[in-house]
Amino acid sequence: NACVAAGNSGDRGLLGPLGRLASHASAVVRAHAVWAAGRLGGVAGLAGSRAAERDPVVLEEYALADSKPGLEAPVQPREEDLHAG
Repeated sequence: NACVAAGNSGDRGLLGPLGRLASHASAVVRAHAVWAAGRLGGVAGLAGSRAAERDPVVLEEYALADSKPGLEAPVQPREEDLHAG
């Protein structure tokens, strides 16, 4: 959730922390960090993490970030996600 908030913030100052999270042990965290960095137009700064990446989901996030650089409209949570758990 923190990566999603960072990606939607428009704050490129968060690219440093997102870059560190792009090397996290968890593939879920890495995928979210890449998504967020892509939203902020900063996925190019993750070249080292990208070169080492082997998880297909994370690699797909890199590919998506390449195809849609920069911030789009903020992602809104789905209603069912707001009431889950």
